Amino acid sequence: MEVNVFLREFWQKKPLFIKGGLKNFSSPFSENELAGLACEEGFESRLVIEQGKVPWELKSGPFDEDTLTSLPKNNWSLLVQDVDKWVSELSELKSFFRFVPDWRFDDIMVSYSPQGGSVGAHLDHYDVFLFQVTGKKRWSIESKARQKGDDAFLSGIELRQLERFEPDHEFILEAGDLLYLPPRCAHHGVTLDPGMTFSMGFHAPSYRELLKAHLEYCISQIDEDERLSDPDLQQAHHPAEISSATLQKVSLLLKQLSSAYEGLPHWLGVLLSSPKGQHSGGYGAVPPSQPYTWEACERELRSCPYLTRDESCRMHFIEQEHGLLVFVNGIEMMCPTNFLNFVRLISGSYVIEGNQVLDEIRKEPSCREFFLELLNQGYFYWNQE
Repeated sequence: MEVNVFLREFWQKKPLFIKGGLKNFSSPFSENELAGLACEEGFESRLVIEQGKVPWELKSGPFDEDTLTSLPKNNWSLLVQDVDKWVSELSELKSFFRFVPDWRFDDIMVSYSPQGGSVGAHLDHYDVFLFQVTGKKRWSIESKARQKGDDAFLSGIELRQLERFEPDHEFILEAGDLLYLPPRCAHHGVTLDPGMTFSMGFHAPSYRELLKAHLEYCISQIDEDERLSDPDLQQAHHPAEISSATLQKVSLLLKQLSSAYEGLPHWLGVLLSSPKGQHSGGYGAVPPSQPYTWEACERELRSCPYLTRDESCRMHFIEQEHGLLVFVNGIEMMCPTNFLNFVRLISGSYVIEGNQVLDEIRKEPSCREFFLELLNQGYFYWNQE
């Protein structure tokens, strides 16, 4: 299916099942290696056991080996979030979905379950692509998105399982199959044959997040000594009354303080490029032990075939008339407009040929210091393969 057809007819509108949509992609890790990740600090992992100590028991990792080896034969699921932030090979999978802007992408959650494994009927508030990597899973779905408020949950369990679930479609996903679900489409997956499912989540900021970022930016631009003034004050009709004139004055002032468009690119770029999830304080990128000089960087670019963008690096840009705003993990950098081609190159792919970087820097030598800054912060590393 062509991308424009998918976006026009399905994106945020209705589900789509694609048989063999990713049949040529194989997981870079095994089920046992996934279990190993769930045992490590830094990974957000969960276990859902349908018949545990309580119904639908929920446990949070990291787990020890005894916990994982003592699980029942069937009817449980292991889930690990943000696997793409640590496994560079998943950049190939992410590339299939880059027709959606990068700022929408959240993470790849990987789950493994034996026969009967499930987390129950639920809904998500974001777009998700469910990719069956190994095994077989049955998905029952409600093809129509639920209205706001129509999401009562079962009581007595930690999972947010739906109290009412009325599926009208069913799909059996085998290795290589893909299922797209718009936000608020209720769904219930049950494993038929043991295997792994990759869930690619595409989030959009909530109204609250947008308003909070906007107001924080507005506040940062205001002198703290500026005060509401009233040189046109009229005699009060009653000393305890807050007059309609005061209400109108404050209303007008708030509109003036918060309506400036020129701030929008700055706070929105910071918001959309900020790391998400439990690692929002910063993760992944590790600066080199010895900062690179340009001479050392040039030698590496000549000798190493590829340069890889760190898996944690969220890089976006906004082109403006008088400059270029570049955002990396919530940090804003002002660049001249002649950096545009270079920024397009290093943000356009997860793996870049070293010769391409050198060619662009030859065309625009002033990009050197900008690239060195990113390199020395650990946002790029050398790749021999």
